[in-house]
Amino acid sequence: MVVEAEGVRRIDHSAFIYIVDRLGAYLGFFSPGTSTERMLTIIRPHLSRTAR
Repeated sequence: MVVEAEGVRRIDHSAFIYIVDRLGAYLGFFSPGTSTERMLTIIRPHLSRTAR
């Protein structure tokens, strides 16, 4: 939580996005600020794979 000079309180709700496959196996994560283009580059190869 950040308290600003005026007494206003602000909470950063940034979160990591975790990537798992269809079976729940961990594939990686995206940190806050990851661009949409970067996410697509990482996710696309996994979407074309068939379920094990």
